Amino acid sequence: MHFGLLKLGQSPGAFIIDAYPVKIIPSDLLFIFATVCVISFLIILYPVNNLRKKLKNS
Repeated sequence: MHFGLLKLGQSPGAFIIDAYPVKIIPSDLLFIFATVCVISFLIILYPVNNLRKKLKNS
């Protein structure tokens, strides 16, 4: 809320407030990081299993 991380416009004064009020909560960042890691792991399983099957059959 104090740092102005998310600006609303290119020119100051274009909106009533210059930046969107954001409160950064460490547990939210940890949850987002964990979710991205899990999704990335699940996405990479398919190509790795395909490659493993192809190498096994060769």
